[in-house]
Amino acid sequence: MAEFKDTQETLAESPPLLPKPEPDPAREFNEQANAYRLKLDALDRRVASGELTAEGRNRKVADWLAAGDLRYTLAYLQSREDSLTESPNKRAFEEHLQELVQKGESFGLLLLDLDGLKELNSEFGHLGANMILQQYAARILRVIRQAPTEVPGGIQRSKQDEQTDYFSRIGGDEFAILLEGVSTDDELQSIAERVRESISSEDFITTDKQNRLTFTSVTTTIGGGRFQGDLTADALMRQVDRRLMSQKNVEKNKVNING
Repeated sequence: MAEFKDTQETLAESPPLLPKPEPDPAREFNEQANAYRLKLDALDRRVASGELTAEGRNRKVADWLAAGDLRYTLAYLQSREDSLTESPNKRAFEEHLQELVQKGESFGLLLLDLDGLKELNSEFGHLGANMILQQYAARILRVIRQAPTEVPGGIQRSKQDEQTDYFSRIGGDEFAILLEGVSTDDELQSIAERVRESISSEDFITTDKQNRLTFTSVTTTIGGGRFQGDLTADALMRQVDRRLMSQKNVEKNKVNING
C-alpha cells in the first residue's frame, strides 16, 4: 500500500508534459524547397561530369516545373539568383547563353570585371564592398534594355523595344550581359561604353570599417564579342574572356571587343 502511495506522489510531482509544437507551414515549405535545391544541384553535377546532357537536365527541370509545385518553383528561382545583387547567377546565365546559341540568331556578349574589388574589400571591409557591388549592379540595370512593366498609353512596342538585355553576376567581381539583336561591332561598342561610363561617372556611396559613410570611385573593364552562328557557347565565352583579360593587363576602365 505504501508503495502505491509513493507512486501516486511521484506522478503528482512530475512536471506536466510539454504540448506538441504547432505545425509551421512556412518552415516546412522552406525545408522542402531546400530539398529541391539539392536535387537541382545534383542535376548540375551530373551535367558537369558528362553523365547527363544539358538538354536532358533542362527537360527534367521543365517536367518538375510543369507539375506546378510552388516549392519547386521557389527552389528553382532561388538557385538561379545571386542573393547579394538579386541578379541572375552563373547557372542562370549559362542556361540563357545556351538557349541563345541554339536559336542561332546574332547577339552580343559583354563580360565585365569590377576593377580592384580585392582592394576595395581591404579598404572598406566586407560590408562596404557589398554595398559597392549592389550599386554596381543597379547602375548597369539602369542603362541596359529592360522590359517595362506596362506600356504607357497602350502604345504598341516595336520588336526592338521588346528585346531585353540579360544581366548576371557570374563570379565575385565578374558580371555578364547578353544582348539580343546586336548586329554590328559599333552597336556593341556603344552599349559597352555606356555601361562603363555609368560606373565611372560618379562616386559610389559606401561605409568604412568604422561604419562611417564615405565615397569612392569605381571603374569596370569590359570585353565583348558577337555570336554570328559560328561558335559554341564555350568558344564564345573563351574569346570574350581573352579580350577582357588582355585589356585588364594593358589598361583598366576600357572596352575591348576586337583585341
